[in-house]
Amino acid sequence: MPKFSQWIRKITQRGHSDQQGERSSHNAPPRRRLRRPRTPLIPILPTDRRALSFLYDSSASDDEWATENSLFFLRLPPEIRRMVYIALFGSRTIHMSLHYTTSIVAGKAHARLDTIKRTDDPNLQWRWWHCVCHRYRNLPFWNDRCSLPQYTSCRAHYGDHSSCFIGVLEWLLTSRRCYTEAMPVLYHTNTFIVNDEFYDGLIFKLPNLIPAHHLRGVTSLELTSRIIPSGDAVDVGDHAALVSFICSFFPQLRCLRLHIKRGGRFIERNAHDVFPWTMPGVEGYPLVSAAIFYTTDQLVHHYSTQLKCLEVALDKYIYTRVLMVQPEEVIKTEEIHPRQSWRRFWRTVITHDGLNLGYYVIEAEDQVLIPIDTCL
Repeated sequence: MPKFSQWIRKITQRGHSDQQGERSSHNAPPRRRLRRPRTPLIPILPTDRRALSFLYDSSASDDEWATENSLFFLRLPPEIRRMVYIALFGSRTIHMSLHYTTSIVAGKAHARLDTIKRTDDPNLQWRWWHCVCHRYRNLPFWNDRCSLPQYTSCRAHYGDHSSCFIGVLEWLLTSRRCYTEAMPVLYHTNTFIVNDEFYDGLIFKLPNLIPAHHLRGVTSLELTSRIIPSGDAVDVGDHAALVSFICSFFPQLRCLRLHIKRGGRFIERNAHDVFPWTMPGVEGYPLVSAAIFYTTDQLVHHYSTQLKCLEVALDKYIYTRVLMVQPEEVIKTEEIHPRQSWRRFWRTVITHDGLNLGYYVIEAEDQVLIPIDTCL
Protein backbone atom coordinates (compact mmCIF):
# COMPACT_ATOMS: atom_id res chain seq x y z
CA MET A 1 0.00 0.00 0.00
CA PRO A 2 2.76 2.54 0.54
CA LYS A 3 3.70 2.14 -3.09
CA PHE A 4 0.12 2.78 -4.13
CA SER A 5 -0.12 5.90 -1.94
CA GLN A 6 3.12 7.23 -3.39
CA TRP A 7 1.78 6.66 -6.86
CA ILE A 8 -1.45 8.56 -6.06
CA ARG A 9 0.55 11.42 -4.55
CA LYS A 10 2.78 11.54 -7.63
CA ILE A 11 -0.16 11.66 -10.02
CA THR A 12 -1.95 14.40 -8.10
CA GLN A 13 1.21 16.51 -7.92
CA ARG A 14 1.74 16.12 -11.66
CA GLY A 15 -1.80 17.23 -12.41
CA HIS A 16 -1.47 20.18 -10.08
CA SER A 17 1.78 21.25 -11.72
CA ASP A 18 0.21 20.92 -15.21
CA GLN A 19 -2.69 23.14 -14.17
CA GLN A 20 -0.32 25.72 -12.78
CA GLY A 21 1.68 25.59 -16.02
CA GLU A 22 -1.47 26.14 -18.07
CA ARG A 23 -2.51 29.07 -15.87
CA SER A 24 0.93 30.62 -16.10
CA SER A 25 0.92 30.14 -19.87
CA HIS A 26 -2.45 31.88 -20.11
CA ASN A 27 -1.26 34.74 -17.95
CA ALA A 28 2.10 35.09 -19.70
CA PRO A 29 2.40 37.93 -22.22
CA PRO A 30 2.57 36.89 -25.88
CA ARG A 31 6.00 36.29 -27.27
CA ARG A 32 7.36 39.03 -29.45
CA ARG A 33 7.80 38.08 -33.07
CA LEU A 34 11.29 38.24 -34.39
CA ARG A 35 11.49 41.08 -36.85
CA ARG A 36 13.82 41.02 -39.76
CA PRO A 37 16.18 43.99 -39.70
CA ARG A 38 15.12 46.67 -42.13
CA THR A 39 17.24 47.30 -45.17
CA PRO A 40 19.16 50.54 -44.64
CA LEU A 41 18.81 53.42 -47.03
CA ILE A 42 21.12 53.48 -49.98
CA PRO A 43 24.19 55.68 -49.45
CA ILE A 44 23.97 58.88 -51.48
CA LEU A 45 26.58 61.39 -52.52
CA PRO A 46 27.34 64.05 -49.90
CA THR A 47 26.12 67.55 -50.60
CA ASP A 48 29.54 69.08 -49.92
CA ARG A 49 31.33 66.86 -52.42
CA ARG A 50 34.15 68.67 -54.20
CA ALA A 51 35.18 68.13 -57.79
CA LEU A 52 38.46 66.36 -58.43
CA SER A 53 41.37 68.74 -58.90
CA PHE A 54 43.70 68.16 -61.83
CA LEU A 55 46.74 69.53 -59.98
CA TYR A 56 49.01 67.48 -57.76
CA ASP A 57 50.14 68.56 -54.34
CA SER A 58 53.80 69.09 -53.65
CA SER A 59 53.64 66.10 -51.31
CA ALA A 60 52.54 63.71 -54.08
CA SER A 61 54.44 60.45 -54.32
CA ASP A 62 57.06 59.75 -56.97
CA ASP A 63 54.85 57.09 -58.56
CA GLU A 64 52.13 59.64 -59.22
CA TRP A 65 54.59 62.05 -60.80
CA ALA A 66 56.09 59.21 -62.87
CA THR A 67 52.67 58.25 -64.21
CA GLU A 68 51.86 61.87 -65.01
CA ASN A 69 55.09 62.25 -66.99
CA SER A 70 54.97 58.86 -68.72
CA LEU A 71 55.37 58.51 -72.47
CA PHE A 72 51.72 57.48 -72.78
CA PHE A 73 50.68 61.03 -71.98
CA LEU A 74 53.68 62.89 -73.41
CA ARG A 75 54.01 61.17 -76.79
CA LEU A 76 50.51 60.01 -77.72
CA PRO A 77 48.05 62.72 -78.81
CA PRO A 78 44.65 62.95 -77.07
CA GLU A 79 42.74 61.37 -79.97
CA ILE A 80 45.00 58.30 -79.94
CA ARG A 81 44.65 57.98 -76.18
CA ARG A 82 40.88 58.14 -76.56
CA MET A 83 40.99 55.31 -79.09
CA VAL A 84 43.01 53.26 -76.60
CA TYR A 85 40.42 53.93 -73.88
CA ILE A 86 37.57 52.88 -76.17
CA ALA A 87 39.36 49.64 -77.03
CA LEU A 88 39.95 48.90 -73.35
CA PHE A 89 36.58 49.68 -71.77
CA GLY A 90 34.36 51.49 -74.27
CA SER A 91 31.75 50.65 -76.94
CA ARG A 92 30.12 47.94 -74.81
CA THR A 93 26.68 47.22 -73.44
CA ILE A 94 26.83 47.10 -69.64
CA HIS A 95 24.32 45.85 -67.09
CA MET A 96 24.33 47.76 -63.83
CA SER A 97 22.34 47.20 -60.66
CA LEU A 98 22.46 47.80 -56.93
CA HIS A 99 21.46 45.27 -54.30
CA TYR A 100 21.85 44.72 -50.58
CA THR A 101 23.75 41.48 -49.99
CA THR A 102 26.96 39.91 -48.76
CA SER A 103 30.06 39.28 -50.80
CA ILE A 104 30.03 36.40 -53.25
CA VAL A 105 32.41 33.61 -54.13
CA ALA A 106 33.96 33.65 -57.57
CA GLY A 107 32.38 31.25 -60.04
CA LYS A 108 32.93 30.12 -63.61
CA ALA A 109 29.70 31.12 -65.35
CA HIS A 110 28.95 34.40 -67.06
CA ALA A 111 29.63 37.33 -64.72
CA ARG A 112 29.87 34.91 -61.77
CA LEU A 113 26.12 34.42 -61.83
CA ASP A 114 26.47 30.81 -60.65
CA THR A 115 28.14 31.93 -57.45
CA ILE A 116 26.86 31.35 -53.96
CA LYS A 117 26.71 33.86 -51.17
CA ARG A 118 29.27 33.65 -48.45
CA THR A 119 27.72 32.35 -45.26
CA ASP A 120 30.75 33.31 -43.20
CA ASP A 121 30.48 36.98 -44.17
CA PRO A 122 27.87 38.77 -42.04
CA ASN A 123 28.76 42.12 -43.60
CA LEU A 124 25.56 43.05 -45.41
CA GLN A 125 25.87 46.23 -47.41
CA TRP A 126 24.81 47.90 -50.61
CA ARG A 127 26.93 46.66 -53.49
CA TRP A 128 27.14 47.77 -57.08
CA TRP A 129 27.08 44.96 -59.59
CA HIS A 130 27.84 45.18 -63.29
CA CYS A 131 28.69 42.95 -66.22
CA VAL A 132 29.23 43.29 -69.94
CA CYS A 133 26.12 42.12 -71.79
CA HIS A 134 26.82 38.82 -73.53
CA ARG A 135 23.39 38.02 -74.90
CA TYR A 136 23.21 36.23 -78.20
CA ARG A 137 23.82 38.57 -81.09
CA ASN A 138 20.54 37.76 -82.81
CA LEU A 139 18.38 38.25 -79.73
CA PRO A 140 16.34 41.47 -79.48
CA PHE A 141 17.03 43.83 -76.64
CA TRP A 142 13.74 43.13 -74.82
CA ASN A 143 14.54 39.43 -74.61
CA ASP A 144 17.86 39.99 -72.89
CA ARG A 145 18.60 36.93 -70.76
CA CYS A 146 22.07 37.97 -69.84
CA SER A 147 21.20 37.57 -66.15
CA LEU A 148 20.76 33.82 -66.75
CA PRO A 149 24.18 32.21 -67.27
CA GLN A 150 22.84 29.31 -69.33
CA TYR A 151 21.65 31.68 -72.07
CA THR A 152 24.94 33.48 -72.68
CA SER A 153 27.66 32.78 -75.19
CA CYS A 154 30.77 34.20 -73.56
CA ARG A 155 33.22 31.55 -74.70
CA ALA A 156 31.76 31.18 -78.17
CA HIS A 157 32.01 34.84 -79.13
CA TYR A 158 33.91 36.77 -76.48
CA GLY A 159 36.66 34.52 -75.16
CA ASP A 160 36.91 33.51 -71.53
CA HIS A 161 34.84 34.85 -68.64
CA SER A 162 37.30 37.63 -67.89
CA SER A 163 35.57 39.59 -70.65
CA CYS A 164 32.38 39.75 -68.55
CA PHE A 165 33.75 42.72 -66.62
CA ILE A 166 35.24 46.00 -67.76
CA GLY A 167 38.26 46.01 -65.48
CA VAL A 168 38.52 49.79 -65.41
CA LEU A 169 39.00 50.26 -61.67
CA GLU A 170 42.75 49.63 -61.70
CA TRP A 171 43.23 52.24 -64.40
CA LEU A 172 41.10 54.83 -62.62
CA LEU A 173 43.14 54.42 -59.44
CA THR A 174 46.46 54.87 -61.22
CA SER A 175 46.55 58.66 -61.27
CA ARG A 176 44.34 61.70 -61.53
CA ARG A 177 45.02 62.14 -65.21
CA CYS A 178 44.05 58.55 -65.91
CA TYR A 179 40.81 59.13 -64.04
CA THR A 180 39.90 62.42 -65.70
CA GLU A 181 40.59 61.13 -69.21
CA ALA A 182 38.94 57.73 -68.83
CA MET A 183 35.70 58.63 -67.07
CA PRO A 184 34.19 60.63 -69.97
CA VAL A 185 34.94 57.73 -72.33
CA LEU A 186 33.36 55.25 -69.92
CA TYR A 187 30.05 57.12 -69.75
CA HIS A 188 30.01 58.54 -73.27
CA THR A 189 30.71 55.43 -75.38
CA ASN A 190 28.96 52.60 -73.48
CA THR A 191 25.32 51.56 -73.48
CA PHE A 192 23.91 51.14 -69.97
CA ILE A 193 21.16 48.71 -69.04
CA VAL A 194 19.79 49.71 -65.64
CA ASN A 195 18.41 46.56 -64.02
CA ASP A 196 15.59 47.00 -61.51
CA GLU A 197 15.23 43.36 -60.48
CA PHE A 198 17.04 43.88 -57.17
CA TYR A 199 16.07 47.45 -56.37
CA ASP A 200 12.92 48.86 -57.95
CA GLY A 201 13.20 52.34 -59.36
CA LEU A 202 17.01 52.41 -59.43
CA ILE A 203 17.03 54.67 -62.47
CA PHE A 204 15.33 57.42 -60.45
CA LYS A 205 18.00 57.18 -57.73
CA LEU A 206 20.97 57.67 -60.05
CA PRO A 207 21.23 61.47 -59.53
CA ASN A 208 21.90 60.77 -55.84
CA LEU A 209 24.41 58.00 -56.57
CA ILE A 210 26.41 59.24 -59.57
CA PRO A 211 27.82 62.75 -60.08
CA ALA A 212 25.68 64.89 -62.33
CA HIS A 213 28.42 65.61 -64.88
CA HIS A 214 28.84 61.86 -65.45
CA LEU A 215 25.10 61.36 -65.98
CA ARG A 216 25.04 64.21 -68.46
CA GLY A 217 27.64 62.35 -70.52
CA VAL A 218 25.54 59.19 -71.00
CA THR A 219 24.54 58.80 -74.66
CA SER A 220 22.92 55.34 -74.86
CA LEU A 221 20.42 53.57 -72.58
CA GLU A 222 18.31 50.42 -72.50
CA LEU A 223 15.51 50.75 -69.96
CA THR A 224 12.31 49.04 -68.91
CA SER A 225 9.16 51.05 -68.36
CA ARG A 226 5.95 49.82 -66.78
CA ILE A 227 2.26 50.35 -67.13
CA ILE A 228 -0.24 48.88 -64.70
CA PRO A 229 -3.34 47.09 -66.00
CA SER A 230 -6.02 46.97 -63.33
CA GLY A 231 -9.27 45.43 -64.44
CA ASP A 232 -10.54 47.55 -67.31
CA ALA A 233 -8.02 50.36 -66.82
CA VAL A 234 -4.40 51.07 -67.64
CA ASP A 235 -2.18 53.34 -65.55
CA VAL A 236 0.69 54.97 -67.47
CA GLY A 237 1.87 57.27 -64.70
CA ASP A 238 5.15 55.42 -64.17
CA HIS A 239 5.93 55.53 -67.87
CA ALA A 240 5.26 59.27 -67.98
CA ALA A 241 7.53 59.84 -64.98
CA LEU A 242 10.33 57.85 -66.63
CA VAL A 243 10.08 59.87 -69.85
CA SER A 244 10.18 63.12 -67.90
CA PHE A 245 13.17 61.89 -65.91
CA ILE A 246 15.10 60.93 -69.06
CA CYS A 247 14.52 64.34 -70.63
CA SER A 248 15.71 66.09 -67.47
CA PHE A 249 18.90 64.18 -66.60
CA PHE A 250 20.29 62.85 -69.90
CA PRO A 251 20.74 65.86 -72.20
CA GLN A 252 23.22 64.11 -74.53
CA LEU A 253 21.15 60.99 -75.14
CA ARG A 254 21.46 59.66 -78.69
CA CYS A 255 20.16 56.10 -78.49
CA LEU A 256 17.29 54.79 -76.36
CA ARG A 257 15.73 51.35 -76.40
CA LEU A 258 12.64 51.20 -74.23
CA HIS A 259 10.70 48.10 -73.26
CA ILE A 260 7.20 48.87 -71.99
CA LYS A 261 5.69 45.96 -70.11
CA ARG A 262 3.12 45.23 -67.48
CA GLY A 263 4.25 45.46 -63.90
CA GLY A 264 3.65 46.87 -60.45
CA ARG A 265 4.22 50.43 -59.41
CA PHE A 266 7.86 51.11 -58.64
CA ILE A 267 7.79 54.84 -57.88
CA GLU A 268 5.71 57.10 -55.72
CA ARG A 269 2.92 58.95 -57.47
CA ASN A 270 3.83 62.49 -58.34
CA ALA A 271 2.92 65.32 -60.67
CA HIS A 272 4.28 63.53 -63.75
CA ASP A 273 1.02 61.65 -64.33
CA VAL A 274 -0.08 62.07 -67.92
CA PHE A 275 -3.30 60.27 -68.85
CA PRO A 276 -3.25 58.51 -65.46
CA TRP A 277 -6.16 56.18 -66.17
CA THR A 278 -7.74 55.20 -69.49
CA MET A 279 -10.45 52.67 -70.19
CA PRO A 280 -9.37 50.06 -72.79
CA GLY A 281 -12.82 48.84 -73.82
CA VAL A 282 -13.81 48.42 -77.44
CA GLU A 283 -14.04 52.20 -77.73
CA GLY A 284 -11.11 52.67 -75.38
CA TYR A 285 -8.28 51.18 -77.45
CA PRO A 286 -7.61 54.53 -79.17
CA LEU A 287 -7.31 56.08 -75.73
CA VAL A 288 -4.76 53.47 -74.66
CA SER A 289 -2.74 54.11 -77.80
CA ALA A 290 -2.95 57.86 -77.28
CA ALA A 291 -1.94 57.60 -73.62
CA ILE A 292 1.19 55.55 -74.38
CA PHE A 293 2.25 57.40 -77.51
CA TYR A 294 1.50 60.88 -76.21
CA THR A 295 4.03 60.26 -73.44
CA THR A 296 6.61 58.53 -75.63
CA ASP A 297 6.37 61.20 -78.33
CA GLN A 298 7.73 63.73 -75.85
CA LEU A 299 11.14 62.11 -76.30
CA VAL A 300 11.09 62.96 -80.00
CA HIS A 301 9.88 66.50 -79.32
CA HIS A 302 12.58 67.03 -76.70
CA TYR A 303 15.63 65.55 -78.42
CA SER A 304 14.56 66.11 -82.05
CA THR A 305 17.29 65.04 -84.49
CA GLN A 306 19.78 64.41 -81.67
CA LEU A 307 18.07 61.09 -80.88
CA LYS A 308 19.43 58.91 -83.68
CA CYS A 309 17.94 55.63 -82.44
CA LEU A 310 14.64 55.20 -80.59
CA GLU A 311 13.00 51.78 -80.39
CA VAL A 312 9.95 51.06 -78.26
CA ALA A 313 9.00 47.43 -77.60
CA LEU A 314 5.52 46.70 -76.25
CA ASP A 315 4.47 43.49 -74.57
CA LYS A 316 2.13 41.40 -76.67
CA TYR A 317 -0.77 42.24 -74.34
CA ILE A 318 -0.26 45.94 -75.03
CA TYR A 319 0.84 45.66 -78.63
CA THR A 320 -2.27 43.80 -79.81
CA ARG A 321 -4.51 46.50 -78.36
CA VAL A 322 -2.45 49.30 -79.84
CA LEU A 323 -2.25 47.58 -83.21
CA MET A 324 -6.03 47.46 -83.57
CA VAL A 325 -6.20 51.23 -84.02
CA GLN A 326 -3.24 51.53 -86.42
CA PRO A 327 -3.69 51.85 -90.19
CA GLU A 328 -2.78 48.73 -92.14
CA GLU A 329 -0.30 50.52 -94.38
CA VAL A 330 2.06 51.30 -91.49
CA ILE A 331 2.45 47.67 -90.39
CA LYS A 332 5.46 45.69 -91.55
CA THR A 333 6.76 42.20 -90.89
CA GLU A 334 10.45 42.02 -90.18
CA GLU A 335 12.43 38.80 -90.60
CA ILE A 336 15.57 39.13 -88.52
CA HIS A 337 16.31 35.41 -88.35
CA PRO A 338 14.66 32.42 -90.08
CA ARG A 339 13.40 31.21 -86.70
CA GLN A 340 12.45 34.66 -85.44
CA SER A 341 9.92 37.13 -86.72
CA TRP A 342 7.92 39.89 -85.13
CA ARG A 343 5.81 42.76 -86.23
CA ARG A 344 6.57 46.41 -86.02
CA PHE A 345 5.25 49.68 -87.36
CA TRP A 346 6.59 53.17 -87.75
CA ARG A 347 5.19 55.84 -85.46
CA THR A 348 5.37 59.23 -87.20
CA VAL A 349 5.90 62.30 -85.03
CA ILE A 350 5.74 65.86 -86.33
CA THR A 351 7.93 67.90 -84.00
CA HIS A 352 7.29 71.45 -82.87
CA ASP A 353 9.87 72.57 -85.45
CA GLY A 354 7.93 70.92 -88.25
CA LEU A 355 10.34 67.99 -88.70
CA ASN A 356 8.94 64.64 -89.79
CA LEU A 357 10.54 62.20 -87.35
CA GLY A 358 9.44 59.07 -85.54
CA TYR A 359 10.39 55.70 -84.10
CA TYR A 360 9.67 52.00 -84.49
CA VAL A 361 7.12 50.31 -82.24
CA ILE A 362 7.91 46.60 -81.97
CA GLU A 363 5.97 43.64 -80.64
CA ALA A 364 7.94 42.08 -77.81
CA GLU A 365 7.32 38.37 -77.99
CA ASP A 366 7.15 36.55 -74.67
CA GLN A 367 9.23 33.63 -75.96
CA VAL A 368 11.86 34.11 -78.64
CA LEU A 369 13.78 31.06 -79.80
CA ILE A 370 17.50 31.36 -79.30
CA PRO A 371 19.42 30.77 -82.52
CA ILE A 372 22.40 28.45 -82.45
CA ASP A 373 25.35 29.75 -84.43
CA THR A 374 27.36 26.94 -85.97
CA CYS A 375 30.30 26.79 -88.31
CA LEU A 376 29.82 24.25 -91.10
